[in-house]
Amino acid sequence: MGDKGKRHRTKQPQEKLAAADGDQQAGAKAQSAQRQDDRRDQLSRWQRWRRRPHPVFRFVVGLIILLGIFQLFIQWSPVKDQAIPSYLRFCARASGAVMNVFGEQATIHDSTISSSRFSINIKRGCDAVQPTTLFIAGVLASPVLFWPKIPGILIGVFFLATMNLVRVISLFYVGALYSTEMFDFMHHDVWQAAFIVLAILAWGLWAVWAARRTASP
Repeated sequence: MGDKGKRHRTKQPQEKLAAADGDQQAGAKAQSAQRQDDRRDQLSRWQRWRRRPHPVFRFVVGLIILLGIFQLFIQWSPVKDQAIPSYLRFCARASGAVMNVFGEQATIHDSTISSSRFSINIKRGCDAVQPTTLFIAGVLASPVLFWPKIPGILIGVFFLATMNLVRVISLFYVGALYSTEMFDFMHHDVWQAAFIVLAILAWGLWAVWAARRTASP
């Protein structure tokens, strides 16, 4: 009995060691399986990313395509020779009317605003068409639902058109009150860059609003 008890007691540590080795092997296998699952998951994510272009990539490509389409549209004869000249005449009448409210006594002929102090002719490049098309293309290319784009385009186009009237009026008074050099500087260096910033700023404000409206329940 004593010898058998001793043999039985000497087997217990060996059994514990075997069980510990089995647990370690099972844990190692579980970790290996988890690492394989993680690699497969990462691979599937990469495959999904390759199959579905990133939103930023889609936005940039869509923006470039839309800008090209708008440039072709602007160069289309009915737009270039009729619609844009009509808009320039409207800008002249609207700007002259605002200045006359403040007592300028300006006269408008075609797209020219004249007074006893200065005269300005609104030509292509002072129509804000390029920044407006940039804004519209940015809104249309943005990866959000379509319904927030409609009020964004309407409000943004109205805002840029209003700022264009501000530009025409300010340039008139810069030429009337200062020098031709200052007029050229404000016309070519300040307002041209300012309108690009205004278009990007308008798009950014709309994008924040659209993202919040889309995310809200």
